[in-house]
Amino acid sequence: MDHVALLKQFVGMCQANPAVLHAPEFGFFKDYLVSLGATLPPKPADKPEGKCPMSEEPKKETPAAEATPEPEIPKPEEIPFPKIDNEGVIEPEEAVALPMGDSAKEATEDEIEKASEERGKAQEAFSNGDFDTALTHFTAAIEANPGSAMLHAKRANVLLKLKRPVAAIADCDKAISINPDSAQGYKFRGRANRLLGKWVEAKTDLATACKLDYDEAANEWLKEVEPNAHKIQEYNRAVERQKADIELAERRERVRRAQEANKKAAEEEAKRQAEQGDDFDFEGGFPGGMPGGFPGAGGMPGGFPGAPGGGAPGGMGAGIEQLFSDPEIAAAIQDPEVLPALMDIMQNPANMMKYINNPKVAKLISKLQSKGAGMPGMFGGAPPSAGGGCEDADCGGPCPGARGGASVPQQPPRRAPEPDLD
Repeated sequence: MDHVALLKQFVGMCQANPAVLHAPEFGFFKDYLVSLGATLPPKPADKPEGKCPMSEEPKKETPAAEATPEPEIPKPEEIPFPKIDNEGVIEPEEAVALPMGDSAKEATEDEIEKASEERGKAQEAFSNGDFDTALTHFTAAIEANPGSAMLHAKRANVLLKLKRPVAAIADCDKAISINPDSAQGYKFRGRANRLLGKWVEAKTDLATACKLDYDEAANEWLKEVEPNAHKIQEYNRAVERQKADIELAERRERVRRAQEANKKAAEEEAKRQAEQGDDFDFEGGFPGGMPGGFPGAGGMPGGFPGAPGGGAPGGMGAGIEQLFSDPEIAAAIQDPEVLPALMDIMQNPANMMKYINNPKVAKLISKLQSKGAGMPGMFGGAPPSAGGGCEDADCGGPCPGARGGASVPQQPPRRAPEPDLD
């Protein structure tokens, strides 16, 4: 029964993918079907011959295309300005200063009464449409009582009727400076800004006027300016966003360049240090030679400085090749702190005393001594100790012969003169 189940699965596979029958491993079954007179589907042209379709490796996904660079951020000036309905906007008039009076002056009762009379005449003329006469009487009232914010606002209304929005704004500014809560000052200044096409300023002033003292006329004027004001405000916000995006992109670019510069500097520094380290490579000898005739690892033509006769008496028995083939000696000399000390001692063996407290130099000297690389006054004995003196109590100073190095003949101790017995 298991074989029958497997056969059913195979037939189902062939029905799902007839190309399986053309695989070489199923050739016997294909021949059997042909011998029975079966008609087989044609071999797929796009399948490689001799390969089972079921054993094909899945196609590798092609790598995703590189992300296209982000589009360049448009400059603020490239953002189109919205279309504004400027119907009713007029050209500003030539500014002519009107008498404002001294707002700090305290009006007398007579002056207040006179201002009230002039105000009455101005309002009557205004009602009759005689705006020039109304302007004259309001000016006289302001001169009599310049500290009245209401008089300045009323005259501003007259100036609006005369199509003089610039002068009206000056009167409104004066009224607001006297009384910051002057609703009429904000109302008429908002209207003046609307006539000049200053939509955002007009909206702000008219909204403030309605907040301080709601007025039907102010509210109608506010609705009139809001569409244009909203368009301009959206445009201004878009410009600010573009400026912020450009500034952010520039900041990121500066950071990227700084990181690249730091990375390049670090790579150059690492390369420089690697090249410096190569100067202490002893495989090919000391580059450039060493003082006193130590050109490389091949020998010591000139000997160490300070060695009489230009050679290395005192036990440079081992060849230079053998010395520097020792890994400890090679590693010690590659130390930039040890090599200058060794060269200094080569120049003058007496300089060894300068390095008596340096364990690296002392260790190298001991190693050279163990290799038989002795030198008179330098490597002939044990490294000098910090004491630097002779253990002989009768010795009055440093005694290299007692601490290592060249043997120095000791003078006999001084004795007290014997008494003359004669």
